[in-house]
Amino acid sequence: MNQTKKVLARKWNWKVFLLSQIAVILCAGVVSVVTIFLISSIEAELQKASATTVVGIVLSNVLLFETLYITLFIFDPEKLTKTSQFVLVSLVITITFVFSSVVYRYCSPFAMPIQLCAILLCILVGMKTGTISVFNLVFIILVNLVLRGAYLRNDIITITAAVVGNLLSGIAMIYLASKHFTRIKFLLYCLLAGLSCIPYIIVLSISMGIADITLLFNVLWGLFSSAISIVFYFPFVILFEAIFNTTDDFRLDELCRLDQPLLKRLASEAPGTFNHSLVVGNLAESCAIAIGENSRLAKAAAYYHDVGKLKAPIYFIENQSNYNPHDELIPEVSVSMITSHTMFGEILNKQYRLPKAICRISLEHHGTSPVGYFYQKALLLTEGTASKSNFSYQGPKPSSKISAIIMIADTVEAATRAYMPPTKEEFVQRINSLIDEKLNLGQFDECPITMEDLTVIKNTIVNVLPSIHHSRVSYGEAVTVTDESNE
Repeated sequence: MNQTKKVLARKWNWKVFLLSQIAVILCAGVVSVVTIFLISSIEAELQKASATTVVGIVLSNVLLFETLYITLFIFDPEKLTKTSQFVLVSLVITITFVFSSVVYRYCSPFAMPIQLCAILLCILVGMKTGTISVFNLVFIILVNLVLRGAYLRNDIITITAAVVGNLLSGIAMIYLASKHFTRIKFLLYCLLAGLSCIPYIIVLSISMGIADITLLFNVLWGLFSSAISIVFYFPFVILFEAIFNTTDDFRLDELCRLDQPLLKRLASEAPGTFNHSLVVGNLAESCAIAIGENSRLAKAAAYYHDVGKLKAPIYFIENQSNYNPHDELIPEVSVSMITSHTMFGEILNKQYRLPKAICRISLEHHGTSPVGYFYQKALLLTEGTASKSNFSYQGPKPSSKISAIIMIADTVEAATRAYMPPTKEEFVQRINSLIDEKLNLGQFDECPITMEDLTVIKNTIVNVLPSIHHSRVSYGEAVTVTDESNE
């Protein structure tokens, strides 16, 4: 079993599983009720429905949601370490199904807003989960609408064509979600993505013998499905961000703007820490891209990871000039001032209502690493009897790949700022030793980062960092330029 599976096995527990199963049963129940009493006519159900039929509908929906759970466990297991993630996915699928059922019953099958599920989950959870979920939604719609509603209304071909057509525009929106667009551009492009379903709708409508005004209506309803998905996206993304304490990429981009209140305060009160955070942000963003993690989250977390130093900026070397207060303190007091910045950073980030992931990373980015300088100083004063645990951060260790990236980028940037090796060979050796030291200390034991990821991160830092800490051309003594017009 590799390191990733060990971490996931440690995080996974029966409580998470049971709560997820409750979500499965509740969502399957809602879908079943809507299928029985909304998609089909109530009169028809009163005449044709039986206990066996109802049980079959409920069990089929339970199996479909269980299939979603198993699929996510296989392809995106990290999302199942938190109950809220699966609950969010199930809730979005259920809401989209209810909207689709209402539109199917009272408008047209081509107006079903399947795209809503795609853009909400890709933005709030991730592309992989969003893609898996939208295909699961398609199966839920086909099973329920074809077996019950479409069967009774005799439009199986129509509903199948509508679902597949809207799925195409949903896939186009999933692709757009991976691009670094602004919020407005993303929504405009999503509207244009709705055009991708038009050729499919036209071809299938003609194949069904539709050559009158109904063909135009089918196309217009297809465009309406994209538009209504965009309209519902706004309130739901705000609602889910508040309830599940999550955030989307657009919010992360906003947090990286340098006019944010906390960043402005950091630049004013701790300019050295502010500059350090910007460099760590560039490193973390590049590393996250290299290993396929959320680069926007990595950059935002790096910008805010050291805000805890605002409690006492002068105690950190990057904010000092000619005075070092640690010269007047014993090592125990000095190390308490240093290590407290992780806890204070988490508190400060929560006060400014930053996303939970950023708050957690600010607490974890040093793990349980020792503060080497003061530990060595204490060893000299105590003749080697000082305990390393008293000169270490209290943790916890990084719990995600992004948190591990911030730890590495923070360590490497601070070390190379103090001393930049003159040759590439020494520089590579220095980077390897810094990361290997964290690995040997067990700082990555609680996160699903792999040795392959660490190798990619090392190579990325080797390529990126020298361009940040580049040397400048020396111009020698200043040359006085004479204004000949005054002579």
